Amino acid sequence: MSIAPNVLIPAISREEADAIEVLRSKIGESSTQSFVYKVLNANDYEGRDYDILRSIPFDTLLAALVNGWTVEKTPEEAAHEYVRNWYESLAKVAANPADTAWQMAQIRMWTIEDVLRIVNVKIEGVNV
Repeated sequence: MSIAPNVLIPAISREEADAIEVLRSKIGESSTQSFVYKVLNANDYEGRDYDILRSIPFDTLLAALVNGWTVEKTPEEAAHEYVRNWYESLAKVAANPADTAWQMAQIRMWTIEDVLRIVNVKIEGVNV
């Protein structure tokens, strides 16, 4: 399925995405209009997942239901991705002894590994 270039695909939290999925299976509504009515009707429908979806701006919720969504990275996931990308770029330099910066890259890689070991953090592709 191709999407028009001007269609908004909102980024929502993992918790919000999970709430949409839980309520879609619970409510069993295929109609976006009916789903939105039930989510927003606070008098008849209560619970944590409803509260989560009621906290999303209406235009974001509607865009997510109609166009789909992406899940925002948590700060921890973003930090892991940043460190992994930095480590991989250093590994490329360190793998080439002909490069004058290879020793410095190797030292930085060891430093990253040491810091992660000290704080007991595992990052796939770095120290796992």
